[in-house]
Amino acid sequence: MKAWSHRRGERTQNADPVDQLWLAVKPLYILVRHLPSTEDEQRLFSDPGAEIPLLAIDRRRIGAVAACVAALRRDRDVPLVVLSSETQRSTTTVEAIAAQLPRATHRIDLRLHNIRHPEWNGLEQQAVRDSPLYQRWHRAPTTVSFPGGESLADVAARIDALLAELQFDTDHLIVSHSTPLQVLACRLLNIPLDAIWSFYFEFYAVTAILGGVLTRLNDASATSCDFSALYE
Repeated sequence: MKAWSHRRGERTQNADPVDQLWLAVKPLYILVRHLPSTEDEQRLFSDPGAEIPLLAIDRRRIGAVAACVAALRRDRDVPLVVLSSETQRSTTTVEAIAAQLPRATHRIDLRLHNIRHPEWNGLEQQAVRDSPLYQRWHRAPTTVSFPGGESLADVAARIDALLAELQFDTDHLIVSHSTPLQVLACRLLNIPLDAIWSFYFEFYAVTAILGGVLTRLNDASATSCDFSALYE
């Protein structure tokens, strides 16, 4: 029976996937979108380098996110590293859930900032929806390079470099923005980057991937997961 390797969900021929020891050392990736900002509420394209004011934090909902992360980690006897982009949107999200994550360490990683699209910064999504670039971005995203900004390949290169550095015997909570999270999901599930629009990351929700298996998607139920049943 085949198992999954640490990176990109690639299959290997080694361990029995229902073996408890194997599952215990397989890294769990928990993906969380940053707290919503005023520009998110207005459906504006944001400058990744700008600090955008946050909306009032819903303490009940962020508490549910923290409880969900804790529940997923309940039987995990490995360290937890929290990674986030440098923006206040991300770091405040980490701070809001940190109380329920004892012994977790937090590290800012500049590679987790959102895709750069300077010509769209500050524009309403509706204003560009009919443009050829927007249509191509949603139909064939790997063919798009934003003028003066980045391509999806640029974001993927950042994410690939980050994944290559992560420890095998550690769980990772990653707090970031839509496009980096979409790329992470594609890489960890071993699916093409053109499928990024198959993933929508809600605010105040948790997505979890272990061993190439999507175990939670936009969840905040605070229920644990029987990881030993993943390959039944």
